[in-house]
Amino acid sequence: METSIAPLGSGTCWTCVLGVFASCAANAVAQPSVSLLHPAGASDSQAFAVATGSVAGNVKVSGTQRAALWESIGWVDLSPTGATGSGVLGLGRGQQVGYVMSGGPERAALWNGTAESMVDLHPVGAYTSFAAATDGVQQVGWTTGGGGYNAVMWTGSSGSCIVLSPPGSTQAEARSVAHGVQVGYARISNSPRASLWRGSAASWMNLQPPAATQSFALGTDGRQQVGRVLADGVWRASKWEGIAETWVDLHPAASEFTSSEAVAAWGGMQVGYVAGSGLRASLWYGSSASRVDLSQFLPTDIRYWSIATDIAPDGANVRISGYCIHRPSSRWMAVVWTLPRCVGDVDDDGDANNGTMPDGAVTIEDLLSFLDGFEVGDIALDVDNGTSTGVLDGAVDINDLLYFLARFEAGC
Repeated sequence: METSIAPLGSGTCWTCVLGVFASCAANAVAQPSVSLLHPAGASDSQAFAVATGSVAGNVKVSGTQRAALWESIGWVDLSPTGATGSGVLGLGRGQQVGYVMSGGPERAALWNGTAESMVDLHPVGAYTSFAAATDGVQQVGWTTGGGGYNAVMWTGSSGSCIVLSPPGSTQAEARSVAHGVQVGYARISNSPRASLWRGSAASWMNLQPPAATQSFALGTDGRQQVGRVLADGVWRASKWEGIAETWVDLHPAASEFTSSEAVAAWGGMQVGYVAGSGLRASLWYGSSASRVDLSQFLPTDIRYWSIATDIAPDGANVRISGYCIHRPSSRWMAVVWTLPRCVGDVDDDGDANNGTMPDGAVTIEDLLSFLDGFEVGDIALDVDNGTSTGVLDGAVDINDLLYFLARFEAGC
């Protein structure tokens, strides 16, 4: 297969392509950079998660699915010795989570970058278990058998497992976690309902809007939640901010799209796919009208069927993971889209006390919110390490202020 693909980490003014920011550089616009991660010799590969410096998912080699971690040196096989199958479903702050099979049912697993680091999270009494996401502190997923089909949370060990399923639910899964917020779904009265927790079954909140008959929450960045809602007979990509009343319908208006789903979110952006003539990886900026078709930037032989699975900042860029089908060979191939990060777009209301949420415009609200959060050392405002390159260092200091002011003045 011959393709023309930009190397990982390169790119151009993607904000110009989107057309949603208040101002933009006046230079020519080219397509965002796209990287195929598919290893030589593999039959299939999928990328399910992305974080600073790494991407994770699975690679099928010689008929066996193997947990995979892609870093600057290439892909790392996380499958432990003796495993008959494994996969990574989520990652964050140096951790990877997923499952491992060793001649039996799936068992939730946690890694720290190597196959030897694997921790078995499988709780006593469960038949199967899956870890779907981690924020580096908490891990979430679900278990079956024993005590039922339950949403669960761990803090690094099998014995730390906590059941999140609310009373009255017959099935539940936790799909994402960030900053102490867990999301997923709980089936109540035979209807799946998008759900939010804050560390316990008692904290359960129903996110399902009144217009819906079914719903699932699949991703969160701590402030916003995303998933899908069944309303008017159509599965609709959806966004919330903590309560059912904040529901936003992201489903595109065009009749050619029969369903859609948002699976991950970061900083006012949402990713997932829309279905019509095939599946098309998509990026939203908080509204139905803001959707960008990511599949259009793929080579033509893998453009027909694609899904975006996760989104995360990485230095001066934002990266989106996913996978697509190479039509000539019918192979799944892991892919990453890379776009520059608009540092000047910080918040939508000028008040960092209620969290920061970029809104696609660089305005006075961004400056007010940054100064407000900078004064109290809000880690969400870590934008630079003193190199003026947008690399984060886990601290909020004068370097962040100077870098932000320069980017704010430039309009992005």
